[in-house]
Amino acid sequence: MNVVWFKRDLRLEDNAALQLACEFPEPLLLVYILEPSLIENQHTSLRHVQFIKESLFNLNTLLKAFNTQILLVQDEVKPTFQKLHSEYNIKTVFSTQEIGISITYERDIEMAQWFEEKNIVWTETQCNGVIRGLKNRKGWSYAWKKYMNAEECYPNLDDSNLLLIDDVESIQRNFKIIDCKTPKHKFQKGGRNEAIRWADSFFQNRIFHYNEGISKPELSRKTCSRLSPYFAWGNLSIREIYKRAIQLKNEATDKRPINAFLARLRWQSHFIQKFEMEPRMEFQAVNRVFLELPQPKNERFIDAWKSGLTGYPLVDASVRALKRNRVSQF
Repeated sequence: MNVVWFKRDLRLEDNAALQLACEFPEPLLLVYILEPSLIENQHTSLRHVQFIKESLFNLNTLLKAFNTQILLVQDEVKPTFQKLHSEYNIKTVFSTQEIGISITYERDIEMAQWFEEKNIVWTETQCNGVIRGLKNRKGWSYAWKKYMNAEECYPNLDDSNLLLIDDVESIQRNFKIIDCKTPKHKFQKGGRNEAIRWADSFFQNRIFHYNEGISKPELSRKTCSRLSPYFAWGNLSIREIYKRAIQLKNEATDKRPINAFLARLRWQSHFIQKFEMEPRMEFQAVNRVFLELPQPKNERFIDAWKSGLTGYPLVDASVRALKRNRVSQF
């Protein structure tokens, strides 16, 4: 069989890896693997895990219309694929490139080697206009715009050979399955349906106040798009939102707020491309000048920052607001 390995592309729409996989005749299994090593990593919080689970629950709800579901495994990636391959003989794995942190990059290197050893083809598709292996930025803006204006990918799930729900449930008996239940909270919830709801409210009203509020901590809570988490976990693609913004711009009288938003969509890809080309910034200052400066750790200053008592009003107000919302909304 073939496998679609979902990572940071938790959507069915504009998913090139899924579209490509659906064109092959082999039985197709959809898989998401929640890795304990990532859950325990310092970059991962409870809110991340909660958002992922909500996104997966929503995806499986949508997939019921096609009588299938994603196999949701809580384990490390390699043992998961080892078990699947030993039982079901994987031919090809499809996934979207993940522009992640060091731990996920090292995992992908390990998996690429293992797939090759087992004669499994691993086909990865491009993510949001970010180009892997790019040596310099010459021509990147042109390539990004070409990607954004290209046709979106809509997998033909009706005519694909997706494993049926009963088949997936039979397979999942061999694995520890992700419990997608999450506690009630007031944060933005994960999932495609929630992403569309926030996108609709933005394009119907909030975007027209984007310029006046985007740099103001209080106003920006409503005037910013609030789409960032849905981009981060792939509930939305940058391309589909870019095209929606372009369509609105063509119809709007005041194009300034839409242009400002379009610029920030490009920045989003720009800085992820920068991270892809300079992954050292996970561990080092972006500005190399700071690498040569002594950086003593002042616990008194750190405690003042955590408490919102630095004496810098904007910094302190932001930290206090963050602390208040962490307590009141969880």
